[in-house]
Amino acid sequence: MRMDEARAAIGTAIAATIARDFVRAHREQQRIGYVPGPPTIRAGNHTAGHDASRVPTVPPAQLRIDRDSDSPGAIFTWKVESGEPPHAILRVPHHWLRDVVRPGHAVLDGHPVVQILDRDPDGRPAQILAVVVGGGFDPQIHGWRAHGDAVPRSVTWAPDGTPHVGS
Repeated sequence: MRMDEARAAIGTAIAATIARDFVRAHREQQRIGYVPGPPTIRAGNHTAGHDASRVPTVPPAQLRIDRDSDSPGAIFTWKVESGEPPHAILRVPHHWLRDVVRPGHAVLDGHPVVQILDRDPDGRPAQILAVVVGGGFDPQIHGWRAHGDAVPRSVTWAPDGTPHVGS
């Protein structure tokens, strides 16, 4: 895998997770009959961010990748009201390109990988620092919003070689 492919895969994975969480939140609101009004405070003017009656479109996330970080992690928060696409900052170690990107581990089971923390006996990632994203409708301040952080996660591998990232 090349760096541009990793960047595209990560941006798509973040957007897919946001969209899934937005749909889940919207369905739950409908299931319980809750119809939130517009947020009480609106920091932006993009109306799709304030409309709880429908799930907004989520474009691929833009990335800034800070390589050679001594403190790997992620910074991510997105408010649809901004009218801008999601933007995430990944702080990755100097060996990220060699250990994560080139072997094709930039996204495992929908989770962007910031760092491989441990490997299994076959050399596959067993413990990773992954970007975990969540999102929903905030009726208090911003409306549709998403946030994320880098969190350690375990990885198990199915017999067919498919990775499964634990919670």
